[in-house]
Order: sequence, then C-alpha cells, then structure tokens
Amino acid sequence: MVDYSETGLGKSTIYASDYDPALLQPITRSKARQQENSRELPFFGYDIWTAFEVSWLNTHGLPQVAIGEFTFPCTSRAIIESKSFKLYLNSFLQTVFQSKGEVTNTLVKDLSSSCGSTVDVALYELAEYSALRSISEPKGVCLDERQVKIDTYHPDKTLLICDSKRIATEMFYSHLLKTNCPVTDQPDWASVYINYTGPAIDPDGLLKYIVSYREHQDFHEQCVEQIFADISLRCQPSALSVNARYMRRGGLDINPFRSTSDSYTRMSSGHAQAFIFGHGGSVRDPYFTLRLYHSQFVQPTGSSTPNFWRWKNAEFDRIVDEMGKTDPADSQLAVLFHEALEVWLPNLPAVPLLQFYHRIPHNQTYWKNWPSETNPYINTAYWHRTFLLLLLGLQPAQK
Repeated sequence: MVDYSETGLGKSTIYASDYDPALLQPITRSKARQQENSRELPFFGYDIWTAFEVSWLNTHGLPQVAIGEFTFPCTSRAIIESKSFKLYLNSFLQTVFQSKGEVTNTLVKDLSSSCGSTVDVALYELAEYSALRSISEPKGVCLDERQVKIDTYHPDKTLLICDSKRIATEMFYSHLLKTNCPVTDQPDWASVYINYTGPAIDPDGLLKYIVSYREHQDFHEQCVEQIFADISLRCQPSALSVNARYMRRGGLDINPFRSTSDSYTRMSSGHAQAFIFGHGGSVRDPYFTLRLYHSQFVQPTGSSTPNFWRWKNAEFDRIVDEMGKTDPADSQLAVLFHEALEVWLPNLPAVPLLQFYHRIPHNQTYWKNWPSETNPYINTAYWHRTFLLLLLGLQPAQK
C-alpha cells in the first residue's frame, strides 16, 4: 500500500465493518441557540438529510443499496454530526438484515434515540428516487447577477435593509451561500431560498448579507436559523421561510428549513384541530401503511412529528414490528395485517374518507410492456412522480 501521509491530505479513518449505533455523535442544538426551551423557538421547521450511500446485506449475503431520506424536526434536542452519521451508515455494509423494513426500523430507532426526537426515515430504490426527486428550476428572483460591490465576508445583519412604506410578498434565491464546517473547516456550498411577506426587502442588501457568510464557521442548521433570525429582527416580516439546500459531501446532503408557520407545521406540531391529508401509504405492502401509525412517531403537542396522529397502542406496535420483519411474499404478512386492523379499526386514529382504484387504460399500438398484474415492474396505478419509471420500461410495439 502506498503511503500518502506526507502529502498532508488528511488522516486515515477507521471504518466499522459491523453495525454500531454508538458511532452516532449528537451535538446539542441549545449550544448555538439563545433559547433553551424548544417550545419557545421563533420558528417551525425540519432538517432533511439525504444519504446516497446506504447499503447492507440480505439474508443470502447479497448487497442491497438504497437512497435514504431522514427528516429531523428542528425541535429535537440535538443534531447529528455528519461524519459520525456517515461512519454509522457504513457500519451497515457487512451487516445482515432480514428486510428493508428492518433496516428502516433500525435507522428510526437509533437516530431518534441519538437526537432526542422522532426521525422519519424513507429508503428508496435508485430508480424510484430519481423519479420522485426530479430537479427543476427554482421559483422566484435569482439574486446572483446583481451588480453589487461586496467587501464583507462575516455575517452582518446591518446589510439587510427594508422599505417600511411598501409591503411585498417576494421569493428570492441565491446559489452563493458558502459556509465552513466548524469541525473540519471544510467549505460547504448551498443554494438558499427565501419566501417573504413584509416590508419590501432590498435585493442588493440581501445578496450582500448572504455572501457575508463566506468565511463563517457553523453547522448548516445554525446558519439557516441565524439567517431566519436576522431577517426577522431587521425586517419584521409577517411571514418568512428560509430553506438551504447544501451540496452533497461524503455521500450526505443536509437541507434545513425554517418557517414562521404553515399548514404542514401546524399539523406536524399538533396545533391543527382537524385536517384532511393523504398519508401516502403503500398499496403493495401493508406494512408501509400501518407503520405510519406506530407510536414511535408520537410526540407531545408542540413537538414536530412527520406523521401527524398522536395515537399509541402497544399491541398494534408489536404486530407492525413483526410485519416489518416479514417478507412481502410470505403469506403470514396477510395474517398480521388483519390482526393489526382488528386493533386499529375500533380505535380509528384517522377517519378514512376516500380510497379508490386508479384505473389507467393502455394502448399497445405503438408501445408495449405496460405494467400489469403479470408484469408489475412498478405499481400499475402509477402517478406523475412514478411516470418516469414507466417510460423507462416501455418498449416499441412496431419496428
């Protein structure tokens, strides 16, 4: 092995080969906040992490790969240091799991325990993720082409200037946000999106303010919270949201979102009295529908949770946990499904209003290989987000 230590390019890292949740390193949010009580925070929000390097072994020793999305509520006690998160995910590489459901449950348990709040976890197949998370042009006004002179590279909220005589609703974005990791001092690059209603904000001053973070050291989450706090203090908006989408580093990207309030956060924090919402359950595997009602997602009112109902039942949890360990092709899954419904229906934590069959006619004159009961390469009731998967599967019917 060639020794590169003399180059000064970094230190060698020991990667665990077996599952080890102790690798996760939480960092208390209150260290960077003036408020010690999360219920007094001036915003709602969450941090969405995307992991592009998730892998484990199935029961035959065959590697499985997925893209993971992890949603941490901003009210959690702690964030997870990103390198420790990467090392933790790497510890799955040579670990055997019975099913993807078991992997998901393990991730939820460990991350929720480490950060002190329920973390929502979704694992996607690669093609599935590509169809669900397509890249589109941002909405709003891009600030980056404005002709301004900049000489400040540390956060300066006095750069934010507003016109109190003119109230405006505006959407701005910039791809020039750059900060530095407080642990490694490595640069972090991001696009920042600001939705704003209040005294009209000066675009030149806003761009200068965003660029002023260029030599600032802090975690992604704290940078977004400081931006939110500074705009709130200087401009007194009636509505504000700040969302930063950071570039991937080490197979992970971190995307914090903070907002004054919206329908989602009222529902997720338990303040909404009633609402109509589609839960997005699976029509192919009942586990991924019933799992949404597991008590692991329950939080006290005022704390955010990705699944909005606040219902607990130990027997239901036990059955759902067993479903997560059961192969979808196993007939025992249907038995467990009916047992779970016998608990769920008398309690009725949510009132089903509508369920329907999604019927789509197919014409094979020009194209064939449509998804069907005998060829279910995707759910035959596909939607706009999964239509790309359909296009990739179609074949010309004529030469």
